[in-house]
Amino acid sequence: MLCRHLPLILPLALAMVSHTAWAVSCDNSGLKNRLLLQLEPTVIDVNHSLDYAGIQQESGIKPLQGMPNAFVGGFTKTSVSTSFDMNFHAKPTADGRLCVAGTVKLTFSQPKAVVYMPKDAPANSCLYQVTYTHEMQHVAIFQRGLRRVLQTEGQALRHEIEHLPIGVYANEDAAKKVLTARLEVWQKRMQAAIASIERDQGQIDTVENYRREGEKVGRCQQRRQAPNNTANGQ
Repeated sequence: MLCRHLPLILPLALAMVSHTAWAVSCDNSGLKNRLLLQLEPTVIDVNHSLDYAGIQQESGIKPLQGMPNAFVGGFTKTSVSTSFDMNFHAKPTADGRLCVAGTVKLTFSQPKAVVYMPKDAPANSCLYQVTYTHEMQHVAIFQRGLRRVLQTEGQALRHEIEHLPIGVYANEDAAKKVLTARLEVWQKRMQAAIASIERDQGQIDTVENYRREGEKVGRCQQRRQAPNNTANGQ
């Protein structure tokens, strides 16, 4: 058995066998290609290291068209690492070559969302609470996106991998070379799938949604300023 462990950042990576010489069949070898998938829980970190000015500068976000006076009240950065363990299982053929199959464990590891909120805004203020709710929606989109990629692309790759024929190789090094080369193919596929999560974030970053949230802030402030409302400014 050959074993490798390779950590990768972002593009998801997979490896599996390819078609080689077929002078000897591995159909009755009892070997099978397998893919195991795992998604680790998202770590959420609410960061108060920046003031409003720092958030505006650090986010790099420009005002949307139609809202020239808007400012950034908070922003979220997300990241995910991928790692995989590959185990190559081999059985010798009658002519001294090898039938080789692979078991791959693919993990979305350490998904993280850092939510930047202004340190100079009271946590119980209307603006802070509406902004925090908005940023947590970004976190939820990120989490749903990872599950979607794992479900759609991961399951498609599992079907593809598990239906690949078992390859015949001259030796273990030849098998290792071919199997590792397949990583590049899977990386491009999964990189595109992960990029689609970022595009999904734009669903809530619209002029219409920002205006609705601005109205929420206004209504919240009106309620708190209403007579007989003396419970800690609530």
